[in-house]
Amino acid sequence: MTVHYFPPNPDKIGDNLLTAALALDTASGGWSSSPENVRYYAKPIVCDILQKFLIDGVDLTSVSGLEQSSQLAHELRASGASTVDLQQLNCWVDYPELRQYFDRDLPRRALLDWFDPEAVARWPLEPFHQIFRGLTGISATGRRLVPRDLDAVDQRSVAPDVLLFPHCETDFQQLQGWGDLAHSLTEHFPHLKIGVVGSIAARGVATWPAEVAMHFALSGKDLALLVQRASVCIGGATGLTHLAGAVGTSTLGIWRHDDRTVFGPQPGWTVRTLVAPAISGHVASTCHTFVAEHCP
Repeated sequence: MTVHYFPPNPDKIGDNLLTAALALDTASGGWSSSPENVRYYAKPIVCDILQKFLIDGVDLTSVSGLEQSSQLAHELRASGASTVDLQQLNCWVDYPELRQYFDRDLPRRALLDWFDPEAVARWPLEPFHQIFRGLTGISATGRRLVPRDLDAVDQRSVAPDVLLFPHCETDFQQLQGWGDLAHSLTEHFPHLKIGVVGSIAARGVATWPAEVAMHFALSGKDLALLVQRASVCIGGATGLTHLAGAVGTSTLGIWRHDDRTVFGPQPGWTVRTLVAPAISGHVASTCHTFVAEHCP
C-alpha cells in the first residue's frame, strides 16, 4: 500500500521541516499499518532540501505548488487512495480559492484563523507538528530528521563564515534593520566572510555592505550545502533558520513575536532564540556575542 502524504504547504521550507517527522511516522506505521512506501509531495526546492536528511521509506515527488498539490490530493481521495493531507487542514483561511479541493467535514480547528487571538485562545498552544498529530491521529514513533554528512569534498574554505536570513513578515522597513546588522558585523568582524541569503534581500529595500556576498535563486541542494558549511547563521522566523538548525549549524533565531511555542525549532536543533520587535542595538550586541562564540 502507498500512502500519499501532503505537507501543510508544499512551497514552504519551514512548514515542511517542522512537520516532516509526521511523514516519517507514517512510513513507520504511526498512521495505519506500515505502508509499502510513503509518497511525499512538495516543490522541487523543498524536495532537494529534504534529500539532505535520512528519510528512509519516504519517496519525494515534485509538484509545481499548492494549487496543483491540493487538486492532486482531492483526486486521490476521490479515487479511494490512502491520503494524509495536512494542506487542507492548514490552508482554509489563507487560500479560500482552494476550498473546492478540500473535504466538507474538516475538523473545527482546521477552520481556525491563526492570526485571530480570540480564535486561537480556544485551543491550547502547542508545537506545529503536534497540532497536526491531533487532527490526523498520527502517532509518534520516535523518528526525526537526521542530516546526512557533508559531501566528500568539504568546501568550507569558500563558504561564508556567517549567513544572514532577513525576514520582515509584516513591515518591509524592518529589512533595513538587517542591512544595518550586516554593516555592524562587517565592522566588528572584518576577517570573517558575511553572506545574505534569500530573494527578499535582493529587492532593493535595504542597503548592504559591498563586501557582503548575496545568495539568491539557489537550488535546494546548493542552499542546504551553503547553510551546512557556514559557521554561524542568524535569521528571522523563516524556514532558512529552521534549515540551519536542522542541519546542525550554530544558529541564532530572531523572532518578532513570541510564537516559539507553535513555530519554534524542534528539540535537538542547534537554534538559540531571541524575541525582539526589531533589529536594535541590543539585538546587534547579542549577534556579536554569538558570532564571537562560534567563529574562530
